[in-house]
Amino acid sequence: MKISSLNIREILDLDDIEENELRYSKEYGYLPFNISTWNPSEQFSNKYLLNRIQLTPFDYIPYLYSYELDQYELNSAKTKLGANNCFGCIISNTGTSSISLVTSVLKEIGINRILVICPVYYSVLYNLFQKGLEIIKTHLLRTNEGYRLPQTQIIQLIDNIDAIWLTNPIYNTGLYMAKEDIDFLKCKIPSRVVLICDDCFASAGYEMIRNFSNHTNYISIHDPLKQIMVNGLKFSCVLYSLQYERVFEQWSDIICGSLSYSTVQSMIFFNSDNFTNIRLQLYQHFQDMDKQLEDINESFPFLSLDKNICYGHMRMCYFPNLSYNYLQNKKEMYQFMKKTGTSLIPGNRFHFPSTCGFCFRVNYGRECNEFWDSLIRVFHYLSFSN
Repeated sequence: MKISSLNIREILDLDDIEENELRYSKEYGYLPFNISTWNPSEQFSNKYLLNRIQLTPFDYIPYLYSYELDQYELNSAKTKLGANNCFGCIISNTGTSSISLVTSVLKEIGINRILVICPVYYSVLYNLFQKGLEIIKTHLLRTNEGYRLPQTQIIQLIDNIDAIWLTNPIYNTGLYMAKEDIDFLKCKIPSRVVLICDDCFASAGYEMIRNFSNHTNYISIHDPLKQIMVNGLKFSCVLYSLQYERVFEQWSDIICGSLSYSTVQSMIFFNSDNFTNIRLQLYQHFQDMDKQLEDINESFPFLSLDKNICYGHMRMCYFPNLSYNYLQNKKEMYQFMKKTGTSLIPGNRFHFPSTCGFCFRVNYGRECNEFWDSLIRVFHYLSFSN
């Protein structure tokens, strides 16, 4: 059997960026500073995270499945994520595993056509594609007040779709769905349509499920430790309408398998005051960083930032005067790195609407001595590139 080459565009894009970073390192002796990558900087980790996370010892010898977890801890996590007794709960090791589980369940319950609201995590699209589900993509509309659902387009499509996939907050922005859009989903979407929400980056208290406590066809995916940027210690949770309890329990064995030792520790840590204290400290710090970024914005009129940010460590920066696929060319990306000493991940990898122009992600967890100077160099380069 001939194995075809891997052609997942988002991964190939990231490969190009990493190859350019290595080329830069060979030429200059150090890597360019990446303002977009998912891991926090060493300086940030040392200040806010290391030696602050307290883990409970746990028996790591036997197999353990989600439905065998301590009910008190499981219910505590479920309640903390905003779910009531109308929802079931399955724990998995990672958010990506949960996405695979949910897409498998959608296939099993007879979902055929799914409307995916972009921007979106690319793993969602490939999981749906692999399961043979028909994907209809549409994009949120960026306005001066934030993003809005394309309500007219959704209404036009509604009779021909079985499910809608949402991401909360708007992927990589720290912006949450407007009340008018939540009301639209609650009042205008037929109950037969399954609503799935990727809440992996949602901050405590802002989970979408809190708005759908009485919905009978709702599924959400959570990865709570992302909000404090602990990436190697994690657990994920799928919350679902109780009618799907049996199918989720069965398919979790097939897709996810047993839970790791650290997964159980992560859930217990999430339930603790220790987690809450770290989260609240970071919340305040990110608000201060937002003010600093807004001040810098005044010196760069071509730069556009989102307003009404609630919480989170990811932000998007936009240059609407530049083309959506600016820096897509590998050589142009390397010239950018040489001129700025930085690296970034553009928004087209996350399926942002082309009407936004060129945009890229900023991870506040990258804060360190190089962070703000690097960001200003990027803004200067993009402001005067045309």
